[in-house]
Amino acid sequence: SSSKIILDEILFSIDEKIYTRVDYNLWNVLNNIPENNEQIVFNCSDITRKINSSNQKIEERIDEILILKDASKLGISNFIKKIEITERVNKFKNRFKNKEDYNLFLECLGIDEAKLSQLFGDSVIISKYKETRIKSQIEIYPVEIELYFKRNKNNYPNSTLIEAEPFIKPIISNKKFEQIKSALIGELKKNARINRALCAKSSL
Repeated sequence: SSSKIILDEILFSIDEKIYTRVDYNLWNVLNNIPENNEQIVFNCSDITRKINSSNQKIEERIDEILILKDASKLGISNFIKKIEITERVNKFKNRFKNKEDYNLFLECLGIDEAKLSQLFGDSVIISKYKETRIKSQIEIYPVEIELYFKRNKNNYPNSTLIEAEPFIKPIISNKKFEQIKSALIGELKKNARINRALCAKSSL
């Protein structure tokens, strides 16, 4: 029946809002395109075949939705300039061999350019959120750099502490970023109503 088809497409809900497999697939495809200047070559059948539906990837999508919801509450989206999104869309569009390929890509995903702009807008908001809510909290102290250097001296056999510092700082920063992000996402999940058991099995 048609109701069974609708149920089969539901993946999860957050605060009563339903997210379907189609939503997730679209996010997954765009998320897997490397952010560089290389030409995008694709064919429609490959797009859906390469979708990763692991629990880990679904959790990543849930995390991003929670970040977007929190960013909206904090008004972070108000600081996003339309030109930032337009530039990202144009840069993406220029990575196709021609306009026909770009239009075919949108057709394969079942979206128009307005929807693509919205998705890129979400991406810009998430980046801004990470800067303001996570990166701004990261502090690295000299004692941490020294301790890391001593514990991993084998990685820097011919370097002094001062020479190794530029390589050590990003490692500590990334670790702290993940710790702060994990704690923040944990709080957001605690305060959200998430239902991951909505996807009906077609065999039922």
